[in-house]
Amino acid sequence: MAATWVGGQDFSVNYTIWKAQNYSMTVIAVGSDAQVPLPGSPFPVTIYPGPPDTTVAYVTGEGVSILASVLKWNEVVVIMVDVFENPVTVDSSGFKLSVTGPGASTYRSFVLLSPGKYLASYKVPSQGFYAVTVSYEDLLLPECPLNVSVGSVKETAKDFRATISPNTSLPAGEDVTVTIFANYTTNKPMKFIVELASEELTVGLIPDESNGKYSATINATLSGSYIADITLYGSQIKGTYTLQVKPGAVHVPLCAVIEMAAESIATTGVPKQVRVQTRDKFGNNAYSDVDENGNTVTFVMILSGPTMEEFSMDYVSEGMFVGNFVAREPGIYDLSIMAGLVDISGSPFMVTVS
Repeated sequence: MAATWVGGQDFSVNYTIWKAQNYSMTVIAVGSDAQVPLPGSPFPVTIYPGPPDTTVAYVTGEGVSILASVLKWNEVVVIMVDVFENPVTVDSSGFKLSVTGPGASTYRSFVLLSPGKYLASYKVPSQGFYAVTVSYEDLLLPECPLNVSVGSVKETAKDFRATISPNTSLPAGEDVTVTIFANYTTNKPMKFIVELASEELTVGLIPDESNGKYSATINATLSGSYIADITLYGSQIKGTYTLQVKPGAVHVPLCAVIEMAAESIATTGVPKQVRVQTRDKFGNNAYSDVDENGNTVTFVMILSGPTMEEFSMDYVSEGMFVGNFVAREPGIYDLSIMAGLVDISGSPFMVTVS
């Protein structure tokens, strides 16, 4: 996004973000032949969800699915969101659940499970068709009342288990397969959902009806430790499933300067330190000095302007390179940081030497 000059030394920029989460905002001064991050950049930015919007909330859970059964607690899950479908936490006492049909119902009130996610349950004594209605502050949620056929199904979400293959620790960008096994199959498509919350990966699993095995492939690009949230109609299956996504190999075009002493200002004859953090092709800190071809990466700095000199950088550890440059004469310079013939992100940088 480009900034607009508003007078003096002031610039302004307008931006719109729909997804509520934490962000880093990088502000760059763009010259004729160089780009320099502003001091303090990147800046932390937190975007919060808007007010709840009942028109885009949704109701799920075993209690409104083919797993609804007599004489057991049937779970009803509500996801409350804002107009952009960000989860919104509200007062759970504002929800009301009613179930009408052949038999009298008993209820358990809604409780908060996680941001924007609420759980209630009901029990009915006899089979048949029931109308399940959920409201929030007397406003009906979408598609309510829901017509549910309550039968004699024995299986619940907690009767299912899963495996993650080929393993639970893998480099960013590699596929991993989640497979869920049922004790028996209903011979109907069942709506499994797998979520890695930090990545917001949501995959509906397609059933293999011959043996009750359900599987799908997901691809995580953001390094870190995850808990795979596996649900069936909004209800948790049995077990806890973890996934460790490791950074990939060094991708030079995304490697970045994280510290350049005194930013882009230097003094003649005085060494200035530069730190470079290696990153993989997804922008994760790589924590190594090995590229995608298995070669060891080395960086050099080329300072060009009134004079031209080349400076080496040393690998310290954890993907960090450190080096110093010295300008022999005052003036405006370009500082190129490269591995081979490939520039890192933002290179060349403009440096003013006094």
